[in-house]
Amino acid sequence: MGILQNENAIPSASGGGGFYDHQIEQSARFDRASESYMQLSNSSVSGNRRYFTFSVWLKKTINFVADSIGVIGGGDSGLEAGSGNSSTIMGLSFNGDHIFVNSQTTNMSFDTTRDFRDTNGWMHLVMSGNNGTGIIYVNGTQHDSFSFDGGADTSWNHGYMVIGTRTVSNANYYIDGYMAELMMISHSTSAGVLTPSSFGETKNGVWIPKDISGLSNQDFYLKFENASALGNDSSGNNRDFSVSNMGTDHQVLDSPTFGS
Repeated sequence: MGILQNENAIPSASGGGGFYDHQIEQSARFDRASESYMQLSNSSVSGNRRYFTFSVWLKKTINFVADSIGVIGGGDSGLEAGSGNSSTIMGLSFNGDHIFVNSQTTNMSFDTTRDFRDTNGWMHLVMSGNNGTGIIYVNGTQHDSFSFDGGADTSWNHGYMVIGTRTVSNANYYIDGYMAELMMISHSTSAGVLTPSSFGETKNGVWIPKDISGLSNQDFYLKFENASALGNDSSGNNRDFSVSNMGTDHQVLDSPTFGS
């Protein structure tokens, strides 16, 4: 058990024992064959698009070829946000083995240089937005920073979001893998933007989850704890995601602290 230094991934620990102070008991399974995804379409509810933090634990099970994108979240290409049309969409995804941030607005694209090829271990991904500057963290360590397309008022954290696919129906744009403890948080100023230490900590050289249920200013919090309603929002804001092609079997006992 421990971080795979060449992959920045954390293998699941069967049962977790007493090692983890906070247990994550399940995750949601996404697969290309079923074209499974989740969608939030509520344009009347949106968070702060200048200052925000997004966190998710994930394990991908397939490495796509370089010209295919498996989506981590939202809309037309990743954790996505926008108005639901291709001109105002920004996304977060895997582009081959790299983490990829893109936008349809002015064709901005940002591709990390480090490879993430592991298909067995869990990794923790955090992306923050701070008045036009984005930062990607992997397993507690800053990985890259970049400028958001559109400056401070990005399309991120909008009332329209998709997890697991793009807005277009194309088999190349569905992710194969698992996600757990997915949360979006808004902040009123740059001082409130969070770092990975709010979501995890290092124990014996291993990056492990913290209990994040008490974090303030949650926009949505997907715990995937109800197999019959995987898109249920636990933040208290009722930002429930509808699910497509995801039955009760898409809730699995595999997580960063509990191996299947």
